[in-house]
Amino acid sequence: MIVASLQWLYAIEAQAQSGNLIFCIPSPGKVLDLNPYFYIASPPLTHGTILKFLYETLAEETSNGSLEPLLATNWTMSSDGKEIVIKLRENVLWHDGYRFTSADVAFVLYAIKRFPQGDVYSIGGYISTIETPDNYTVKIKLSQPFSRFLYYLLTGYRIFPEHVFKDKDMSNTTVTDMRELVGTGPFKVSEIDLAAQIMRLVAFDRYWGGKSNIGEIVIRVVDESAPLPAMLATGQCSIAMITNPALAAPLSTNPDIRIATAKGWPYQGSYYTPASLIILNTAIYPLNITAFRQALAYAVDKERIIQLALQGFGEISSSGQLPISSRWRPGDLNELTFNITKAKEILTSLGFTLGSDGILRYPNGSPVSIKIIDTGGLASNIAPIIIQNWRSIGIDAYEETLTRLAYVNSLSLGYYQAAILLTNRPLDVDFILTVFMDRQDMPTPIGKPTQYWGWSRYVNSDFKSAIMKARQAVSEEEAFKYYAEAQRIAARDQWVIPIYYAKAIWAFNIKSFSGWDPLYAGEGFPTHRSMLSIKPYTQAQPQTQTMYIEKQATLTQRETITQEKTAGAMTQQIMPESIIIVSIVLAILVALLVAVIFLRRKYK
Repeated sequence: MIVASLQWLYAIEAQAQSGNLIFCIPSPGKVLDLNPYFYIASPPLTHGTILKFLYETLAEETSNGSLEPLLATNWTMSSDGKEIVIKLRENVLWHDGYRFTSADVAFVLYAIKRFPQGDVYSIGGYISTIETPDNYTVKIKLSQPFSRFLYYLLTGYRIFPEHVFKDKDMSNTTVTDMRELVGTGPFKVSEIDLAAQIMRLVAFDRYWGGKSNIGEIVIRVVDESAPLPAMLATGQCSIAMITNPALAAPLSTNPDIRIATAKGWPYQGSYYTPASLIILNTAIYPLNITAFRQALAYAVDKERIIQLALQGFGEISSSGQLPISSRWRPGDLNELTFNITKAKEILTSLGFTLGSDGILRYPNGSPVSIKIIDTGGLASNIAPIIIQNWRSIGIDAYEETLTRLAYVNSLSLGYYQAAILLTNRPLDVDFILTVFMDRQDMPTPIGKPTQYWGWSRYVNSDFKSAIMKARQAVSEEEAFKYYAEAQRIAARDQWVIPIYYAKAIWAFNIKSFSGWDPLYAGEGFPTHRSMLSIKPYTQAQPQTQTMYIEKQATLTQRETITQEKTAGAMTQQIMPESIIIVSIVLAILVALLVAVIFLRRKYK
């Protein structure tokens, strides 16, 4: 095992020296499959990031929110919102040489209807008929209007080939064979080692968008605790996703490292933004009281969480669940901003009394206590702040860290009070508002398992009515009206307490590669533009600079000050991982050699 790991290490270092890009992805778990329709057993973000190199969507969202055509060249929707016509790009090839046609898009649409488990945006139920009048035209008729349908279709679903996956259950097909990983993207698979969590990709020389400047990309899936600053410094990573903002400070000490941020991680054809929220179990007392949940929301210091847990890399969430800067947020929304006095007034009005120990009491005299569950990591940096906030209003709050499986089971069955959830979510208004509401007519009973959208056990017919009216709107103005109504209900009822939306962060070594402009512009990696722009550095030595963030214009002064203070406070050097591994192996070899010599002398 050690020898095999060393061979991979030496091979990766050789790749760095040869000019091939090494992309490191910190992951909460291993990648076990690469099904292009649905992540079966792999962490969703890790799974989706890898597949961005291989598969494409019909269109891709840019950093400014516009849509860039990919496999589709243009699209139209009828005035009644019930018919969509999509024109496809011609002369596109799959990696195995087959020609991409409208039949492939129709195949994906039928998969969405047949296998709703992977229908993330729930568009399948709206599709009435699918027609392909020629090889490069797709016509879709809807049973009823859905104002977000076109955006979801263009950006939310990878297009995969009919000739590879025909007659397969796409919601239950484990894809590990590289011969099945056939896409239209700028890279294709040359080698997979799921045991080592390493993939090798080579540039697709017949890619419709032009061959990439990078001949080969090595993808390394590493543990979230991996020493990424050292790995970037020693060439074990050329670029890495930084999921822990605390790593930004040690990265700043290396003049060859740059950091860029975007509004989210490129996922399929849109951005999935890191977010944090507190899910409340609205089926149990006193969390079933709206005013009690409001008091909890007033007593969460979101700004302090962003500063301490995110090092300033984020913005607070609106009480209506969207980012505070979202264009879909109504200006008259009642925001439940941090207000300890207001929280205490609400609790007093509900009849809770304060004991001599500073803890509120139920009418029967028992203390008001809330257990907050999470899965550790960054959540354990957030929990102490919330605990301190809630104790300041008299609630005996405490944390319990669970394994991911135990955590999900607790939420699914309703065996919890409050849970800190760290997630990655699209910034689409419809998705954010509906993702955690219970979709049944009555709350899912405690003890009966439910999917994530039922975790809160929250049901509100007025909220559902507003969402359905927004979906059926045929203009964005009309849709805004009803989504605003839904946000007012969400801000009032607080079945989840939204905390923040974080920035996605990448760190990259400029010593060997250039062409990072799309990242500086907030596009992220990998996107269509960034995959094609990066190229090996050809000059003798790139110019260095003291600031570790070149995209300074996108950061606020407050964020910059916070990062610089943090950077100055962290001076400990991290030993390169390769030195540690080599030292361990040499020690083992010496020990074995001594043992062999001793045994030979003993039994001679």
